[in-house]
Amino acid sequence: MFNKFKRIYSVIAIVVLNLIVMFLIIEAGSAFLMGIAGYLAPVKHGGQQQFKYDPRENLSYYKSQEWGLEYWKEQIPYLTVRQPYVEQRCKPRQGNLINVDDRGIRFTPDCTDNKSSEKSLTIFCFGGSTMFGIGAPDWGTIPAYIAEITNAKYEDVSIKVVNCGQGYWISSQSVIQLIEEIKRDNVPDIAVFYDGINDVGCGTVYLEANIPMASIGDTPYGQSYDPFNNLIRLGTYLNSVRVAQLGLQVIHGYMQPGSSQTPASAGPDVQKIAEDIHAKYVHNIDIVEALSKQHGFDYCFFWQPTMMVGPKPLSPEEEQIKQSIIQNYYYSTPLDQVKESAYRLMKEEAANRSDMYYIADVFENTRTTVYNDGGHLTPVGNKVVAEKIADIIAPYIQKRLTIANGH
Repeated sequence: MFNKFKRIYSVIAIVVLNLIVMFLIIEAGSAFLMGIAGYLAPVKHGGQQQFKYDPRENLSYYKSQEWGLEYWKEQIPYLTVRQPYVEQRCKPRQGNLINVDDRGIRFTPDCTDNKSSEKSLTIFCFGGSTMFGIGAPDWGTIPAYIAEITNAKYEDVSIKVVNCGQGYWISSQSVIQLIEEIKRDNVPDIAVFYDGINDVGCGTVYLEANIPMASIGDTPYGQSYDPFNNLIRLGTYLNSVRVAQLGLQVIHGYMQPGSSQTPASAGPDVQKIAEDIHAKYVHNIDIVEALSKQHGFDYCFFWQPTMMVGPKPLSPEEEQIKQSIIQNYYYSTPLDQVKESAYRLMKEEAANRSDMYYIADVFENTRTTVYNDGGHLTPVGNKVVAEKIADIIAPYIQKRLTIANGH
């Protein structure tokens, strides 16, 4: 009896041992595959594709800059933390080229050091990662150039520009952040909003406007519970399970409505999505208008440029970037069609408003490379945009100075 039990035990032990060995072999192989995939291929973070190796560092502009390679090492990864009401903001960080304080505000160089004037103005700049300045050091962001340009022009006033831009933000998040600042009695003299790409992108991904990109996982607020998605998110720490997840996600994406295998007739209503994006954006402008009357500040909304829409003559590098975006990202919904429709509606809206400016055509005479992807700009591109914004807000600055002088 004992010998029989011993034989059974030995067989079970050998089977278990073999299973453990096989699992370790599979795990090691999976770790190797994940390592290669994580280095070469894009991974999802907060709903946006990011690279451990960022191909943008190979653009000719960054190769020509002494700080180019160092910048992209600092930029990756773009990490966020939860913040009430606005979903997420950038984590604090300190570097040679990128600095963010404890409130998620990116550093803007002070251009008022040599000024003795007692007059001062504050400009808040809101927007997504394009306002934050992905692709530019602290000194090369849109707010940094606005500070430089306005302080050089108005010698009798110290103008402080605050970079409130945050990665993934849509315009509604910026409006909410402004409200939170007002609650803290931190009211700007002028509020600048720079939006477009994220409002359109999120509206297309979720087939509904005004839903922010989730910072943890890929599930936005309001999306229904999906047990399949929750299942494939299990096993975070096992490489073998993560490889299986990737396979399941591919299958899941194939099965989803609107995937590349779905007939065109089953696609989303492009015009309806664009009109929804337009309507929600206009509501945000109206909200800020009401706030400005109550709290005594001026404001401007700017609809931003993108490589995918507009009259810019693309450089060879930009054309390559555009084709890569079309091939790799336009697979679930006709984002290009939604953008075209939304941008057309916004241009018409801006023509009838004094508080909204359509600047998507700001690069129509620029043939050099200013984009490092579909929407983010090099410092050269940021300066062009900042010059446009500074020119438009000049009357508002003059108005604030007139008020300060008691006239």
